[in-house]
Amino acid sequence: MWHSIRQVALGAFSAAGLTLLALEGHVLYDLRAFEYEPLLDLFGWNGIAFILFLNLGLTVALYTCLTLLTQGKNGADPVGILRKLFLTSWAIAALWMLEWTFMERPLTVRVHELFISEDDKAAAAQQTLRSLEASGDLAALLGAQEHADRRRTAIILQRIRVNAPSVYEKYPIGITIAKYAKKYDVSPILLTYWAYVTSFYGEAVSGRMPFFKAVTSETLRDIIQAHLPWWFVESRLRRWLIETDALERLAGETLGHKLRYALHKATYDLSQDPFSANTYTDALVVLKQYANEFPELGITESETDPLTHTFLALKDALPGTPFHDPYSATPRGEEYYRKYREDLISFARALLYRLSGDFDFSAKLCALSIRYYSEHLAAHLGEAWAQMTDGQRAALIAMSRDVYTQNIGRLSANVYALPELTWGGLLYVASEARRSGAVVHAPATIWRPADTAGLWAGGGALLRMLSETTQVMTGQPLPDVRPYDTMGDALMVIARLTSGKPLDHKTTERENKMTDRGQDE
Repeated sequence: MWHSIRQVALGAFSAAGLTLLALEGHVLYDLRAFEYEPLLDLFGWNGIAFILFLNLGLTVALYTCLTLLTQGKNGADPVGILRKLFLTSWAIAALWMLEWTFMERPLTVRVHELFISEDDKAAAAQQTLRSLEASGDLAALLGAQEHADRRRTAIILQRIRVNAPSVYEKYPIGITIAKYAKKYDVSPILLTYWAYVTSFYGEAVSGRMPFFKAVTSETLRDIIQAHLPWWFVESRLRRWLIETDALERLAGETLGHKLRYALHKATYDLSQDPFSANTYTDALVVLKQYANEFPELGITESETDPLTHTFLALKDALPGTPFHDPYSATPRGEEYYRKYREDLISFARALLYRLSGDFDFSAKLCALSIRYYSEHLAAHLGEAWAQMTDGQRAALIAMSRDVYTQNIGRLSANVYALPELTWGGLLYVASEARRSGAVVHAPATIWRPADTAGLWAGGGALLRMLSETTQVMTGQPLPDVRPYDTMGDALMVIARLTSGKPLDHKTTERENKMTDRGQDE
């Protein structure tokens, strides 16, 4: 009996391993030429080496399993001591990778945090403040705001930076946010909050993954999502599972709903760090609406720039406006996907790399997203919008930028885009605000829809984090919204990822020059 159980287990592992290798082979085959350089920038050589080790170990494990499967019941053990040691090391690494991919706080993080003292966190906070003061980021972002907490603002900015430190060497975080907030007349607090809340989003809670250069668990999942096979995204089975209650009946209401949501989100309209901008329903719309602000994307179709090439191919093919009914259009057919499939996929991937690796582009696009939301809310609410305070407007936009849960299970015309989820929240909040009348701009209050459960977290957790960001940067939280206190968690991540290392070598060089100049004087 034991032999039969072992054979079944070995067979199941072999089937799973071969399937995984086949999927990886498909991903490698499907890579575009423009992807190699940005993927290396994200993973780094250490990350690439780690991935190769995992695949080598999987290959050895499969060979071992197949050997054990083909030997007789009383055959000699074909696995030597060196192979056992190698497979043990590989198994530990594979479990570590799975833990980082699917858990918010992996065991290794929790163990590491046991060795981070209050002194370590205090030193990290002081170093963070000194670094961002010397770089000019705090001065640019806060200006003469006398009630701002500069230390906590520095922690917010550094918590964003530690996920991808090299990205901010060319475009300093505070200076860049302030530049586009001023240029497009949008709230620097809201823009900062969008980046800060994204650094805590989903599996990004623990920060950058060890071995990798600029990848959190959430980033890794986004990269995997961007490389889903097109036949899976377009498949009739996926559509049927989304549009029926089969998963709820099979797995129960709670788990089935989550599985349905996961399948619904499993497309190329993925949200990107550091501002969580959806590739089609946010980014493409903003690029089309404010094309003059992105002259590099509208000159000529360039084979050397995949984002320009695919933007020009898709700008009239996707999608409508935030207040357009996503269900009124006829569902796209095979002819549409056959015509645009390659451009749809390439655009999502090219934008993923641009947003994650070019903070200037990302900050500009998201500042224009705020402006776009503001213009539509102003048109929808009229005089009520004009009478709202800056904090009330920021809260309304923050709530609108959330998944509208009532639309989970309802597919719009294009299975590659998600207007039903991402624009559903905007339409829901705007409609409820309009129905509420003058209460939306009542003094010393922040209006929320009567049924906040329609939003994933927009009427609760997200507002509390916006309230904290507002309090840190102005001295006062949003009225009637109790702010979170995420400073301890943020500082723990900063201390863990920067212990014994300068936060920014360029900033450190500037600080040394300033110190030397002071000593000379």
